[in-house]
Amino acid sequence: MHARLALTLNFHRHALACCAVLMLAVGCSDAATDTGAGANAYGAGFGGFGDGAVFGGDGLGGVGGADGNGGRSTDAAGRGNDAGGRAGTGCEFDPSPLPGEPGSPCTENDDCDSAICVEGAEGKLCSRTCTTCCPSGFVCSAWSKEDTQFICMPRLAALCRPCAADEECAAINEGALCVPYGSDGAFCGGSCDDDGDCPLEYACEMAKGSKGEAKQCVRTQGQCTCSAKSTAEGAATVCAVSNEFGVCPGMRTCTAAGLGACDATPAAAEVCNGKDDDCDGQTDEGVGGGEPCKIQNGFGTCTGSTICSEGNVVCDGPEPAEETCNGKDDDCDGQTDEDFLDLDQDGKADCVDDDLDGDGVANPADCAPNDASVHPGAVETCNNKDDNCDGQTDEAGATNCTTYFADVDKDGFGDPQKSACLCKANEIFVSAAAGDCNDVVATIAPGAAELCDNGDNDCDGQTDEGFEKGAACDSGIGACKSFGTMVCSGDGKSVVCSAGSGQGGAEVCNGKDDDCNGQTDEGFGVGTPCVSGQGVCAKTGQTVCGAGGQAICDAVPGTGSAEKCDGLDNDCNGITDEGCDDDNDGYCDKGMPFVNSLACPKGQGDCDDQDGNVRPGAPETCNNKDDDCDGSVDSFIEDCSNGCGKGERTCNAGKWGACSAPTPKCTSGACCDGCNFKPATTKCGSSPTKTEYQCSGACGGDVVKYETWAYCSGGASSCGTSNLKKQSAGVVKDCTTGQLCQASGSTYSCKACSGGCSGSTCSQQPQYTICIDPQFGGASVGACHNGACTKDLNLDIAKKLQAFLNADTANTMGGGNWKVVMTRTGDTDPAISSRVATCNNAGSHRVISIAVNAYTSTAAKGIETYFYKSTSQGFCNTLHNEIVARTGFYNRGVKTTAGYSIIKNVSSPYACFPAPGFLSNSTDAAKLKDSNFRNEIARAMLYGIQKNFGYGAFNP
Repeated sequence: MHARLALTLNFHRHALACCAVLMLAVGCSDAATDTGAGANAYGAGFGGFGDGAVFGGDGLGGVGGADGNGGRSTDAAGRGNDAGGRAGTGCEFDPSPLPGEPGSPCTENDDCDSAICVEGAEGKLCSRTCTTCCPSGFVCSAWSKEDTQFICMPRLAALCRPCAADEECAAINEGALCVPYGSDGAFCGGSCDDDGDCPLEYACEMAKGSKGEAKQCVRTQGQCTCSAKSTAEGAATVCAVSNEFGVCPGMRTCTAAGLGACDATPAAAEVCNGKDDDCDGQTDEGVGGGEPCKIQNGFGTCTGSTICSEGNVVCDGPEPAEETCNGKDDDCDGQTDEDFLDLDQDGKADCVDDDLDGDGVANPADCAPNDASVHPGAVETCNNKDDNCDGQTDEAGATNCTTYFADVDKDGFGDPQKSACLCKANEIFVSAAAGDCNDVVATIAPGAAELCDNGDNDCDGQTDEGFEKGAACDSGIGACKSFGTMVCSGDGKSVVCSAGSGQGGAEVCNGKDDDCNGQTDEGFGVGTPCVSGQGVCAKTGQTVCGAGGQAICDAVPGTGSAEKCDGLDNDCNGITDEGCDDDNDGYCDKGMPFVNSLACPKGQGDCDDQDGNVRPGAPETCNNKDDDCDGSVDSFIEDCSNGCGKGERTCNAGKWGACSAPTPKCTSGACCDGCNFKPATTKCGSSPTKTEYQCSGACGGDVVKYETWAYCSGGASSCGTSNLKKQSAGVVKDCTTGQLCQASGSTYSCKACSGGCSGSTCSQQPQYTICIDPQFGGASVGACHNGACTKDLNLDIAKKLQAFLNADTANTMGGGNWKVVMTRTGDTDPAISSRVATCNNAGSHRVISIAVNAYTSTAAKGIETYFYKSTSQGFCNTLHNEIVARTGFYNRGVKTTAGYSIIKNVSSPYACFPAPGFLSNSTDAAKLKDSNFRNEIARAMLYGIQKNFGYGAFNP
């Protein structure tokens, strides 16, 4: 609110309050209290206010009433120097207002006694607040949407103003429309309910504006003229000029002499000039002529017709061009494609001919459109063509075919019962010669050598001709000799005696032919390799004959040792790695010697190998067990609450300690809310007036919260006390040994010192170099499946890990201090020797070579991690387990290999080759293609590096 308006309104409230008091005694006359020439009584309107009461403090100046004797006192005592004052005239403004009075002209608020200068029909004028009523033609409304003061506003300030659109009128008076008045133009109306709302010569009627329709004050007599204000503002309205050619719109603008003439250009006959001459909304219509015309150039002459284009008469037609093979007369000489080849001489150039070879079949349906002998329906002939366009060439039964026979045994002679007429032999019918009497055995065919096998080998109809079978014969030596006849030999090339050796004794391992078969110690494997002993005790030797005629191994078994977790049977009892992982949770018993992860894929460290729920990384529960095998039993804390706030409780020896949450100070009652005493009044509030935090130690220690309460009066048991009361809310932060305890006023923190802390400062943290090797790059893509390539995924994961390590270095609140080295940062493929040199020259403490996996089988999935040096296994186990935990990848285990040069040849003793996911597996690929998922792979690698250096997992 303006300062001057505020002063006026305060004066009104003073005057009205005075009236309220004095009416009981003197009927609101100010004669008893004002020594100035005051009025006898308050009239229907206020003629003016004396300044005495406000500035002099001696009395209320005269307030003009209906009789005009209000007085205009200006001195301190309130005695008026205007004997009569100015007469009040009810709601109406004075017809001859003095400067500053309502109705007088103004340019700004300070020009008015009321500090209210508003827009009127003839310009700005002073107004006032609507204490009781407003003059005719004014309405009591808010000065603006932001101001809640109501003043007398001119209701029809826009009335009769020339206009072109409703918006012009509504901007001056809300609801006013731009009402058309025939050829005179359009003028602003004003919102009304009935004729009483409108001036003389106006009626309240429904009227249409440029867009809207509503009841408006519409002029019934005379014409609207230009006011001084409309002239100054250049107000204008629409108009039109008509003649025999059309009607053209224009504008009439207010001038000192009134509305000017219509500025529209008269309509004229349409000509070719790019203009709408007859004002019908079209340009150059119906002109141009359409007469024949010629278009000539070096290629020939074409005929067109005249048209009007862009204001000029031009010849519209084809442009002569060099003749091309397109089925058109390009050079307008009456011939089409006359210079191009027409093989079938049908009058159509080949480039547009739909049957090039003239065989009666359209090109799209003809498999050889340039060969008239080839088309659908032609006779198939052995000519290496698809004569009938059926998709087959020289199929069986074609003209001029040859009979071929099946030759299964490929001996050159076919089975006479199986044949086909073909243009050439195929994989089944391969022989042109028949006569094979057995097409399964290749040695049986016409002309083959006859064998003694009870068969017709040469297909001549005779069996075993040329062999003397049936003659008497004998076989064997001495007691083993026996008699028989000549029979076919086993190879069929000769005959042999059917008699076998005589019956000898049973063969035993003794260096003799006991069974008279010409062989010695057969069936005992003498001289063959053999193994004696089990596990690591097994020794290799040869089989020899021992005592009692039995075969034995001549090797002597080795001596076993205590069982170790290495995938071997060290104690030679036939059982491998017994005692390493009795509860089958994947972790080896920490009491067993541990060599590698062949026995336990998750590593060593199981502190209770009889309980599968107890293992490294298992969730710690309050059960008096070291569930996660970290050497600590039940020493952990969890949040708790007792209804009056939050706290913590500690598990020890399988039992929970007391909750540190604030305990109730009272029971529920008039002075208690169930947890704390209520204050006596609302002035004290129901919350602590002050909170502060204190540390119990600089390096490590607890942060304790203290709260100060204020009570109004009385004792605590009777709703409050006048003294301040400080109470501890308990430990709110437990800083570990490696953290600085920092507390000041209402803030606290536990700053993590990765290098430890001393006194009140963090110790210097050592820097470690991490070398990251994204596999493949450049032309070496690795493998591409499911819309992605491994080289790109490897580089993205490497860059994300680099960003995490750099952020960890920058954040001193936890984690480590890292120097990151990359073997490549773009789409390049450095040689393996270059990658190794990059890591070695940097003196890398850890090396990670990243390669997303792929395989020919789409079923392969999950993550596997490789190492070469035994010193790397622990680091690789930690890195691998973190990736499995954060990504949910199928766990394929940590494996040793000599196949990857980068982890074999770097000088760092700690080098790993993680292969996260198979891009060839659709499920793994969907995850790997998600940038957020690759972010989690990199974050897991960060945690693995941190843990391997002894830091807690920290997300920077």
